[in-house]
Amino acid sequence: MLLDIHLKLRKYIFWYFNIIEMQCIPAVGYSMIDKGKALIFPLLLSASVFCNAWHLSYQVDSLNNLLDISININFAIGGLQAIITNGIVNFILKEKHLIVLKYFDKIVQSKEELLIEAREQKLKGSLEFVEGLANISFGCILTLTGAGLFQTNYVSPLFYTIPGISESSFLFRPANIIIQIFFSYLICYGVITSDLQSAIYLFYFHGEFSSIKVVTERLGEKRNLISRESGKILKTVYEAHLEVLSGFSDLSVILWHFYSHKMLAACLYLCSALFAYTKSNSLVTAVVFVLSVLLQLFILCLPAQVIEDSSEEFRKTLYNKVLWYEMSPENQKQFSMIFMGSQRGIEAKTFGVGKISVYTFLQIVKAAFSYAAFVYTVLL
Repeated sequence: MLLDIHLKLRKYIFWYFNIIEMQCIPAVGYSMIDKGKALIFPLLLSASVFCNAWHLSYQVDSLNNLLDISININFAIGGLQAIITNGIVNFILKEKHLIVLKYFDKIVQSKEELLIEAREQKLKGSLEFVEGLANISFGCILTLTGAGLFQTNYVSPLFYTIPGISESSFLFRPANIIIQIFFSYLICYGVITSDLQSAIYLFYFHGEFSSIKVVTERLGEKRNLISRESGKILKTVYEAHLEVLSGFSDLSVILWHFYSHKMLAACLYLCSALFAYTKSNSLVTAVVFVLSVLLQLFILCLPAQVIEDSSEEFRKTLYNKVLWYEMSPENQKQFSMIFMGSQRGIEAKTFGVGKISVYTFLQIVKAAFSYAAFVYTVLL
C-alpha cells in the first residue's frame, strides 16, 4: 500500500538525520555535550579525508596505480562534500526539510475522494522506483572496497595504510581493514544518502503531479461536465496544484544549495574515475568504478528531469484534453485560474548550472571527458 511505502521512506529519511546527528547516543542532560553529538559525524568524515590526503601526499610515490589515486581523490572529495551537505543542507535548512516532510504526510494521509485512487497508483509507483534506486546505489560500495582488498593482499580496502600504525604491529592488518571499511561506508553513506534524499523528495512531487493529472483528465469527459462533478473536480485540482507549488517553493531552497556543490563534486568524481580507467590494473574494477560514478550523477539529474516533465505534462493536459469550452461560465473562470497557475512550472535549479536535467548529465559527462583527457596528456 501507498502508506506502507511512505512510512518506509519517511523512516529512511529520519534515520539519516538521526545518524548524522548521532541521536543513537543517549542524552546525558548537559546541553553542550548533547548538542556536541552533531559534531561526531563531520569529525569522522574529516578523519577519513585526512587519511586520504596523507596517502596521496606521502604514501603514493608513482602514478603506476591510477585506480588507487583515483579512488582516494574521490573519497577525499566525497568526504568534503558530505561535510558541506550535512552542514548547510541538513542542519541550517533542517526546518525546510521538516516542512516538506509534513506536506508529504498530508498528501499520503489525505482522504480526498477524487485523488485517493490516483495517488495509490501513481504516487505508489513513483516511490517504488526511487526505493529501487537506493538498493542499487548501496550495492556499488561493496565493489569498490572489495577491489581494494584484493589488490593489496587483503590489507587496505582503500589502498592506503592508517598513519601511525607500524607494519610490524599485530594491529596493522585488522586496524586497516576495519577502519578503512568503516570510513568507506561512512563517506558513501553521507554522499549517496543525501543524493537519494533529494531523489525521494522529487519523486514525491512527480507522483503527486501525476495524480493531479489523472483527475484533470476527467474534465475531458462530457458526462462530467454536464453534472455537478466538474465543479468538484476543478476545486480539487486547484487546491492540490496550489499545495504542490507551495510545497516545492520550500524544497527549491534546499535543492538550490544541494545541487550547487553536488554538480561540481560529480564532475570531479567522473574526471578522476575516467583518468583511472585509462591505465588500470583491473579493467573490470575500473569499469565498475566509472559506472558507479555515472549512476550517482544519473540519480542527481533524472529526478530533476522527471519533475520538470511532470509539470509540463500537467500543463499540456489542461490545454489539450480539458473541454473548457463546454463548461459553465463559473467553471470556466475557475479553470482559467488553474491554467494561469500551471504556467509556473517547477524546476530544480542551482547556482552556476541553472536548470538541472538530463542535458545537465550529458554536459557534465562531456566536461569530465575533456578534463580527464587533458590531465592524462599533461601527466602521462
